[in-house]
Amino acid sequence: MKVLDFILIHAFTLDENHRPNKIHRQRLDYGLQLFNDGLGKEMIVAGKLDNRDKRYFEETGIPLSKIMKEYLVARGIPENNIHEEPLGENTYDCTLNSFKGIILPRKWNSGIITSSSEHLPRINLQTMKVLHQMNVNEDNMMLFYSGPSIRYSGETTEEIKRFISHEAKGMIHTLEKKD
Repeated sequence: MKVLDFILIHAFTLDENHRPNKIHRQRLDYGLQLFNDGLGKEMIVAGKLDNRDKRYFEETGIPLSKIMKEYLVARGIPENNIHEEPLGENTYDCTLNSFKGIILPRKWNSGIITSSSEHLPRINLQTMKVLHQMNVNEDNMMLFYSGPSIRYSGETTEEIKRFISHEAKGMIHTLEKKD
């Protein structure tokens, strides 16, 4: 199998100790496994803040992407193989900024976009909108979408329900949003 140019990991939220929460760690560990299995040459960690982390970001100025990068470096990923997208405050902006500032300038055309499996349908739709908006022919991109289900994250049933409800609303918003 061809080694892909990148693995893009979308941020989630922090726990009470300002570390990635269970769902966020699950995404990071999945991306780590993909990288260690040799599926991608570079990693992109994307996200400035989650709405629940806004106060922490305002106090510290530390984006989620920096915390994600530290997490991956601590687990053996070389720092120079990790690219940060520290500006996106939502999935669409993280995707747009990753393509605009990292992926396309490097002429990368293959990658795995990873998140929770329940989040991937929205990411897929938003990625297609981003590529269309940037006049990039998606046929020239070899993109895969993959990720573990939050049902196996160890998160509470209440948090899982909240997440799925949020994704359903986000998908409707994405479908209704004009390009």
